[in-house]
Amino acid sequence: MSYKNSQALALGNPYNASKNCNVCNVKHRHYSGLNYLHKYFGKKRLCPCCNKTHIIGFKEHEVNFVFLGTSTFHLAHQDLVFDQCMTFETVCGGKIKTLQALYEKFIAPVKTARVHVIISAGLNDFHRSTLEVMKLDFLNFKNSIAKTDLHTVNFGTLLKAPKLYIDFNKKLKKNQTNYKNLNKYEELNSYLKELNFNKIQFDISKFGYSQKKKSLRLKYGKWREYNGRIESIESCLHLDNEHQRIALKSIVNQLWYEFYDCANVIGIVKNRAFMAKQTYLKKNNP
Repeated sequence: MSYKNSQALALGNPYNASKNCNVCNVKHRHYSGLNYLHKYFGKKRLCPCCNKTHIIGFKEHEVNFVFLGTSTFHLAHQDLVFDQCMTFETVCGGKIKTLQALYEKFIAPVKTARVHVIISAGLNDFHRSTLEVMKLDFLNFKNSIAKTDLHTVNFGTLLKAPKLYIDFNKKLKKNQTNYKNLNKYEELNSYLKELNFNKIQFDISKFGYSQKKKSLRLKYGKWREYNGRIESIESCLHLDNEHQRIALKSIVNQLWYEFYDCANVIGIVKNRAFMAKQTYLKKNNP
């Protein structure tokens, strides 16, 4: 296997959902900055997470930041311009336990480096698990991280995706709010804040909406699944590419201001993620 092919395979399987992931050996899209870090630890490489050349691996004398997420932010980091590196791991369709397993495989064994984990998860569990089960899963995840003294965690709010709490009434031909699910969403976000390091929560609940006086108005055009038909709103789970990147930039910079009182994402480059995909496919399919 060529060096370029080996580099591409180290990232898991970022683009092809019908192909087996090199990290998990199941068919899903998975961008694995952690597997890349593990494979090239200690070597000077062009880092696929921050797009800069540096020594790959966790550093023992500074905070190492790792973002664990799902399709909500899959590949969005590739269009961001970073001042400092952070490692990204995103699994499309991933659940809370999926990300916990990745933490325990790649990060938990690192006992001598300070690692701060940012977790954006829960949308894929929301309709499959009760509130109590989700709370327990998040608590178990926190407790797993807390076993290592140098590791800390922040859980971001869940994205307020219309799919979580809006139902289309076919008879009335209009969307209706499912208040039971909306209350579940709000209670879960409140619970996550209590789990967080220093009770700090990185909020993305307002993305996909606009402020109108004291309330939020849903902006249909900011959601990927919206196709112009009113009934498509109940299927909206992801922000469109532009607002996905803006939301991720917000999370990262909220984090950096808490630690360093400055921003880390200093720009957004359109189409860099597309070019990264073309490069990956060329390397992975010679």
